[in-house]
Amino acid sequence: MNLPREMLCGVLALLALACGSSPSFAVNGTIHGRALKAGDSMGFAGWLVDVAAGGSRNVAIVEMTNQSRICSLTTATQQRRNSQYLNIIFHDEIDDQIPSITAGAYTAHLSASEQPRKWAWMTYFETDASCQIAVASQASSTSGSVTLTSMNVNNGDLSGSFDVGLDSGDRITGSFKTTHCDGFLAPLLLQQRYCIEAEASE
Repeated sequence: MNLPREMLCGVLALLALACGSSPSFAVNGTIHGRALKAGDSMGFAGWLVDVAAGGSRNVAIVEMTNQSRICSLTTATQQRRNSQYLNIIFHDEIDDQIPSITAGAYTAHLSASEQPRKWAWMTYFETDASCQIAVASQASSTSGSVTLTSMNVNNGDLSGSFDVGLDSGDRITGSFKTTHCDGFLAPLLLQQRYCIEAEASE
C-alpha cells in the first residue's frame, strides 16, 4: 500500500513480481507517539512499469503491519480497519540503467534531486474505520539508511535492518525478514481491497 500502497497501485503497473509474508520484524521507537505493534510483514521484488516516469523500474518493497495473516488477507483482497503500516521501497539505479536490486546499504530518501544510486523510501501511515489513510498519521523518511542484508529476486525473500529519521521528527530502528506470498498480486491487479473488521484484540 505505499508509496502509500494505494498510491503505488495507482502509479505503478506490475510487470513481474515475487512477494512474501512473514511475522518477523521489530521496530524500535515511536511515530507520532505511537509504536508499531507486532504483527505480520510481507515483501516483493521485481520489475514494475512506472507510468508517471515512462519506464520500467526494478524495485523491492517491504511492508510491516500490526495485523496478522497479512498474506491471506491480501490474497483475499481484504484489509482490516484501524491498521498500521510501515513500508520500505528500495531503488538501485544509475543514469538510464536500472540494475537488479542487490544487498547492501541504501540511503534514506531525501528528495528527487538528492537521490544516490542506491536509495530507499520509508513511509508510515494508519487507516481509519473505513480503511482510509489517516492523513495526520503519515510520515516519510528524511535521513538515515536501510540495509538490505539478503534478497532472493526469484521468490521475494527479503531481510535487513534500518536506522531512519522521519519528517515527523521521530527516529526509528529495527529489522525485517519476509518470505514468499503468492497472493500479493491479486489486489494490485484488481486495484481494489475490501475493508473488513479489525481483529478482536485491536
